[in-house]
Amino acid sequence: MLERSGFRYLFFLYLADILVTVCSLALATWLRYELPWGLGLTPQGQLTPQVYVTVMFIWTAMFYRFSTYNTKYLLSGFDAIERAIASVLASWLILAGTLFMTNRGVSRLLLVYFLVLNLAGVTVARVLMRLFIRTLQSRGVSAIRVLIIGAGKVGQELAERLTSRKQLGLELVGYLDDSPAKVGNVIDGYPILGSLDQAAEVVRKQGVDEVVIALPLHAYKRMEQVVASIQKTSANIKVVPDLFAMTLAAAIPEELDGIPLVGIKGPVIPDHIRLLKRVMDIVISSAGLVVLSPL
Repeated sequence: MLERSGFRYLFFLYLADILVTVCSLALATWLRYELPWGLGLTPQGQLTPQVYVTVMFIWTAMFYRFSTYNTKYLLSGFDAIERAIASVLASWLILAGTLFMTNRGVSRLLLVYFLVLNLAGVTVARVLMRLFIRTLQSRGVSAIRVLIIGAGKVGQELAERLTSRKQLGLELVGYLDDSPAKVGNVIDGYPILGSLDQAAEVVRKQGVDEVVIALPLHAYKRMEQVVASIQKTSANIKVVPDLFAMTLAAAIPEELDGIPLVGIKGPVIPDHIRLLKRVMDIVISSAGLVVLSPL
């Protein structure tokens, strides 16, 4: 359910990580020259532009290797920071080994400065990014609008957990239900907007991003009809799996605060994310050529 939010977060977080890393290396170099500690530097110990490109390549590869940008960890503060720290440590060890094998004049103290600054930088970047995103989401900016199909016990429990976790960036629009007695009523501040036959209309009118189906198993036929109608919209569809026949070949398991969900229709990758992926492919390929050349 967090893919859309994750895509946006990923784009800015990756840029922030690379910027922080490059700035940390530049600041470490400046500190090494300005602080009166360590032996004098030789010309062979100076860092060339190739080293900066190598750093970007290694850090990108290790962030990917440690699943630092997996949407499952993005909104979990401790996990996100833990993975970022592990990625930086692994990247730093690779960089140090590479430099010592190819350039024995490199300053070890400079590398220590770089490690400390980089660890602090990626940690602070994540804390600030989370605070910024939470502020936007608390004001309804960039929130993911969710519609729950079914206002029964499961649907209401899902709504309660969804609304209690503001940091997820999810905004509940309301419910749909086939019970005439429920339509038009309000449950804990969230309206029942209509019947299941109005699903596609409500999705378009309310600008819904995610639809979660929480219907009982005996309503399987209605579930099929709802899914068919919503498929024509741009909204993603999720189903509480214990209410759905688990025979879908393309089912994608997820969870929301302990409630299991199954994705039927995944998100379409936004154009800017496709562009970012393409740019990263080009950068990594180009950096690989630079790394293979002598430093």
